[in-house]
Amino acid sequence: MAIKQNLQHLANTELRPALQRKQISLRRIKYYALRLPSESLLREILLREPDKIDALEFVVKVPIWLYLLEKENETKSFSAAQVPDTEKRPARVIP
Repeated sequence: MAIKQNLQHLANTELRPALQRKQISLRRIKYYALRLPSESLLREILLREPDKIDALEFVVKVPIWLYLLEKENETKSFSAAQVPDTEKRPARVIP
């Protein structure tokens, strides 16, 4: 929560013009997105972003991306908890 408030404060300060001029590369973030599950909404959103965005836009979007990542992790944990142990393990072939 404190990070989100700090980012919003930064976006609303006198640094705004400098943040709008500075470009941030999303190549590393997109590389990370490729490792997310194919059904991940965050993956789809990140891969649709341009390769470079204004720093101000980046500052605004990061909390949203982190929120989506957190929600997807919660959903993934919840889904995995619902599957019995026998279904989690791959089937063994007995000769």
